Amino acid sequence: MSDKKHALQKESKSFMERYAHYLPDTIYYKDWKNVVVEPNFITISAIESLFGNADKESIRIAEIGIGMAATTLHIAKFLDNKGELHIFDFNESVIPIKKMLNEECFSNIYIHGSSYKKMDSYNWNLLFLLKNAKHPFFDYVFLDGAHSFPVDGLAFFLIDMLLKKGGYIDFDDYHWTHAGHIIGSVEKYADEQQTEDAGSFMQRTLESFTPPQLKMKQVALIIDIIVAKTGRYKEIVPEKIYQKIA
Repeated sequence: MSDKKHALQKESKSFMERYAHYLPDTIYYKDWKNVVVEPNFITISAIESLFGNADKESIRIAEIGIGMAATTLHIAKFLDNKGELHIFDFNESVIPIKKMLNEECFSNIYIHGSSYKKMDSYNWNLLFLLKNAKHPFFDYVFLDGAHSFPVDGLAFFLIDMLLKKGGYIDFDDYHWTHAGHIIGSVEKYADEQQTEDAGSFMQRTLESFTPPQLKMKQVALIIDIIVAKTGRYKEIVPEKIYQKIA
């Protein structure tokens, strides 16, 4: 691990330890406190490189799917209370994470929470942002959410309408599959404490797909088929970051 990666991970771990009392007391968060999810180094490095010389007061960045905010923290540090950082996830995540970031004196955090209802998602929040936006809104959007075509396929089109020309969409987990991740999580946490909504949400997700769909790289399908066929995006980082050119 490079020195910079190690430093970022150390900062994220310290951040989580300082404010762990804000997080729900469920096995989901307990486990993430013990096994720290690393900050997305590629995303952080890209934001620093692309916007390092820009006027940060006018920058709007969105992170969709924040987990334990390991990456969120470093985006907030980069913006340094300038511009806007919009975070999207379940209410169970965004509400405490905003409090944690406020404790670090970041006041430019805007939260967009959703419930665990089957047909609810961050797409509703994106839709109403779009309704109220008078012009393209975001400079950079990091999409690390549902990892499913039904949710993130629509999310791409909503993000596209909210994204400025010249802006960037950053997809996480090109090779991710539900079979490889959610099934393991359900089995791992089967006998542990969960919020009822979170536990049933994971189970419903598995029941919503056919066996072949569970094995599909659904983020890859969105990138390789939908993004590619728009003809309006230029690949910046293979299988991850794309710039809107038209």
